[in-house]
Amino acid sequence: MSNKIKFIKNLIGFSGCEIKLYSTGNNNLFVRKISSSKGYNHRLKKQMEKQIFFFNNLSKNKITTPKVLGCGFRKGLFFFDMEYIIGLNLIDKISSATNVELEEISKTILEIISLEKSNKLGEVVALSDKFSDKLNELSTKIPKNQIKLLTQLKQKCKILPEVETTFCHGDLTLENILYDESSKKYYLIDFLDNFADHYWFDIAKLFQDIEAEWYVFRNPNIDRNSMGIKINFIKQKILKFLKLDYLPFHSIFMAITLFRIVPYASELDYPFLLDKISKNLNDNKKLVN
Repeated sequence: MSNKIKFIKNLIGFSGCEIKLYSTGNNNLFVRKISSSKGYNHRLKKQMEKQIFFFNNLSKNKITTPKVLGCGFRKGLFFFDMEYIIGLNLIDKISSATNVELEEISKTILEIISLEKSNKLGEVVALSDKFSDKLNELSTKIPKNQIKLLTQLKQKCKILPEVETTFCHGDLTLENILYDESSKKYYLIDFLDNFADHYWFDIAKLFQDIEAEWYVFRNPNIDRNSMGIKINFIKQKILKFLKLDYLPFHSIFMAITLFRIVPYASELDYPFLLDKISKNLNDNKKLVN
């Protein structure tokens, strides 16, 4: 990366890391993601490596990720630079999409899931143990009045199977998929390291928006009626694709996905989150047709 770079502006992000837009001496734009702390350096490096792996091994036709351009340290903080993509996140894209475009978006989401599922990493992990460890960690970060619900989830996690690990984005929400109108490509952004790598986690992250409607908190002015109809269209397409190996465990994955938000949520969000978590813990078969 050229030393002749110019800061343009800060970009909005939700990971805690700084995200800045720069231009080079020849006016090419790039994005720099900077670790939130020295202790977070190793995690951001893993996230960069995951992004590089996807670009080199899983990019296909219209599905890719911004190319990583370089990395380094500044004042002890790890950073990496990547292509700047001008595009809409899928929440914005879906809100204005036609029926034809909704069909295309649905097919793309299913293709992303298929790419991850087919990229096996070779390690077999016991999900029950992984979930138990994660829930023990969460128990130190949530209000005491939520421990009972967490304990209920921990009991349900005992039925989770062993699985072979696969590629996993780690935070595959609709906001973390960008659509570039000029290239007609979909870009995955904001990869996240996960406590276990398996594509089931990314299905649950998608359903964080598609089923739990978490996107409403970031888009309070959105037309919920119109958006709900379009989101349901996509949901039905995904349900037809999902296999019975995942469906019996969907509610458990949804519950832990939402519980992981709790330590970072405001008190105003607690009722919404706890209601969704409780409903998932008490309705294991709601996705099975």
